Amino acid sequence: MKKNNNWQPIVFAGIIIILLVFAVSRIPTDVIPDLGQENQTAGGECITNKDCRVAGCSGQICTTASAARGIFTTCEYKEEYGCLQQTSCGCNDGYCKWEQNTEYENCLDGLNE
Repeated sequence: MKKNNNWQPIVFAGIIIILLVFAVSRIPTDVIPDLGQENQTAGGECITNKDCRVAGCSGQICTTASAARGIFTTCEYKEEYGCLQQTSCGCNDGYCKWEQNTEYENCLDGLNE
């Protein structure tokens, strides 16, 4: 008698979905950037630019060097991430965040047109 194994792909897909949901739920909310906002703090305190690092699969997070080692994000790309090439991640007002400059803001404005 032949067994019906049609349920195996469904179980496999279910396990993959559960693992993905678990992985995404482990991303700290304080490291997800709010692009376009003035205060984009994603880490903790810093003293110099050397205390800050870019993190995330798309290089979209500016955070402390120590926090960057433990950050894992999904690998998706948004157009606004390209604007980050116009700015730099550094220590601003005691926090690691993207520097607000004219080139960066113009790039973001160009995406909204």
